[in-house]
Amino acid sequence: MALSRQELAEYMILIKKYCKWKIKNPNHEQHQEDVAQEVILKLIRMNWFEENRFSEDEIRNRQIMAYIKRTVATTYSDFTKKSHDAEDGTLNPDEYEDTEVAEFDDRLYLQTAYAKITDCFNSVSKTLRNSGGVKYFHAVFWEFENYDLNLKDLASHLGYEHANPTQELNRFVDKISLCTQPFGITVSKPQVQLQFLREKIDSAGVPA
Repeated sequence: MALSRQELAEYMILIKKYCKWKIKNPNHEQHQEDVAQEVILKLIRMNWFEENRFSEDEIRNRQIMAYIKRTVATTYSDFTKKSHDAEDGTLNPDEYEDTEVAEFDDRLYLQTAYAKITDCFNSVSKTLRNSGGVKYFHAVFWEFENYDLNLKDLASHLGYEHANPTQELNRFVDKISLCTQPFGITVSKPQVQLQFLREKIDSAGVPA
């Protein structure tokens, strides 16, 4: 069975995360995205994604992740060798640039990131007993740009009575981020991040 767009997006997020971990040289950090795209291209050409899917088999899943890490390492090593003699230290566009794949990658990432944050928000919200808190957190995540209020005043406006609403918000956000981090997504300031993500989705013409 062919790999779904959602499954492919999850692999892409994982590859990006490994590239970020691997490429820490200040002179190469700007090329993390380029190396990630080259890894994706390599694996697509090999039909690797279709033949290596995550499942309930944890041992197999670890083998898949180990292979992706090795591919990132070897691709980065090839990049450093090929760029060593370049005067400006940039990638060779003929070998690494693929605009269509890059745009496809971005669209998938936007869709997946938004969907994962939404799923985690819904999941964590179900554990809350205070309906006022749920209303407040929902407004911060999904409607903050509609209010000309700071976080504390927004809580009061929505009737969320708590001695320290922003502290409770931070605890809630930590739980969301714990849920999304396995997919390479860290949530820290949802009122800013979600608005930015929605703007990117709108500009890319991607349905949220």
